[in-house]
Amino acid sequence: KQTRTWGLEPPQEVKDLVQALAEDWEATRLEPFQRANRVPAVIAVVNSVSNAIVLYNWIAGSRDGEDWKTGAVRAFSNIDPNTKEPITQELLPTLMVHSRIGEDASEGSSQENKITKEQLELRAPGKSIREAREIIQQIYQTVGKTGEAGQNIRCVISVSMLSEGWDAKTVTHVFGFRRFNSVLLIEQVIGRALRRPSLDTPSIPEYAEVFGVPYPGLRRIGNENDGPTPPPQPPVEVKSLDSKSEYRIEWPNISHLTTQAPEGKRYRFNPTLVTPWNPDLPAPILIVLRDPTGHGKPHGIKAKIPRNNWVLYRLASELTEFWLHSADEIESSDAQLNLYRRGLLFADAKSAVQQWLKHDLISITRIDVLTELGHRHLVVEAVAQCCVNEQGSAPVVTPVFEDRHNPTQDTDNQEFTTTLPNVWKPLQKSHLSAAACHSTWEVRVAKMLDEHPSVRAWVRNFRLDWRIPYWDTRMATWREYEPDFVAVLETEAPCHMVIEVKGLEDPASKLKKDIAEQWCAVLSKSDHSNLRGDWKYLYVTNPDQFSENLSEIVSVAI
Repeated sequence: KQTRTWGLEPPQEVKDLVQALAEDWEATRLEPFQRANRVPAVIAVVNSVSNAIVLYNWIAGSRDGEDWKTGAVRAFSNIDPNTKEPITQELLPTLMVHSRIGEDASEGSSQENKITKEQLELRAPGKSIREAREIIQQIYQTVGKTGEAGQNIRCVISVSMLSEGWDAKTVTHVFGFRRFNSVLLIEQVIGRALRRPSLDTPSIPEYAEVFGVPYPGLRRIGNENDGPTPPPQPPVEVKSLDSKSEYRIEWPNISHLTTQAPEGKRYRFNPTLVTPWNPDLPAPILIVLRDPTGHGKPHGIKAKIPRNNWVLYRLASELTEFWLHSADEIESSDAQLNLYRRGLLFADAKSAVQQWLKHDLISITRIDVLTELGHRHLVVEAVAQCCVNEQGSAPVVTPVFEDRHNPTQDTDNQEFTTTLPNVWKPLQKSHLSAAACHSTWEVRVAKMLDEHPSVRAWVRNFRLDWRIPYWDTRMATWREYEPDFVAVLETEAPCHMVIEVKGLEDPASKLKKDIAEQWCAVLSKSDHSNLRGDWKYLYVTNPDQFSENLSEIVSVAI
């Protein structure tokens, strides 16, 4: 339970937690980091300035009349326990900050200045509060950076310090003493400890210890009787081998797919071109308001839902603009003629949207969200792909390259290290020296690809930067999907196979599968010289059947 103020010292529960944190920090992190010429850091996120000052004075020490009082946590004490004097200014291990410590404010006029005053004698003797704040800000911004003012900081006690541009990469422990009312807030706090890159030293664990932050997304693994955490996997080098260049694989460097409408003055809906669309849309929002004191009856406010006719007109208007832009026509100087042309297209668009929404293959639980930017883009393109011009010509979906001068990427010049637990090597038919896999299922599929007589070459798509962007209808945001494998089959015509191994399906699995199949269909029809041949997608949910499924695809391709 978080009391509003602590008094002269933190509660015993807080003391015990901080001492346990400090002991773990010193036992597991200090020596390995020092060998790498770095200093591991702890951050404590506190609910108020008054409590932060109490915690700071207890951990780091404080002035006690004419004398100095040593901090209770020896590793983080700013006061030398032997001399009872402050440690050399450059070596002071503990810092206290507020998120707005660097903002301009009148001296003594803010809560942040209380924090500054507590550290004025140690950090900036003889300086004004304004000058001291600048010094503290410089130390805070350079925590963990060799050769900078903050290189020796071991502990940072903070208030409201979440996302204000702090990029320390040496944080190993987090202690939270505040209310966490949202997952986003929890993720922001934990994110402070997830920016540490590999120190290229296998003995240094690549994980963080988090105290007092209830994160619902984390799973508890094992129990307290399981003993110490096992050391991390030693890094394995993965690179392209010049001696195996015959197994080099190319894949398209595509940023997105675009729909090109056929030229025409009018368009009509063709129901035979409709493809299934059953998006997993978010549930309606219900906002609940409560009295700030915690008393009284809560009041529910439902999100305002637009009328269906307004949604229809908005989508029809967007489709009209899409047709005008896709045709790339130069508008006539006759404004009346342009207005007439736009009116005809709007009528076609309205009819097309209506028919598309009523089609048996379209199942939409919430029509109101279709006008949101990402959903609107998907719907307009989906309807446009079902419309033909006066001659019956259908639209064409084409790939747009990230760099038109470099339309493909390949397995040449790849080199990285990984600590994934499932790394399989040596490989026979892969250009890379090893396959870094996330699961034993992926390892089994990799072995089958390497041994199957119908596979000419293959590669595990890990850290190769081949991703497929897709719109997540559930979360209303763009995401990137990274397929597991790419293989080239032993067929007369070039045939590539994109493979996804999925042991446990999640809500995004169908979205990824649908977009990957669409991409493969578009790539197979493309006449681009770098995308010759068929592209097929194989979704593996049972490795035992993978070899059989692969043989079936090969027999069809042949």
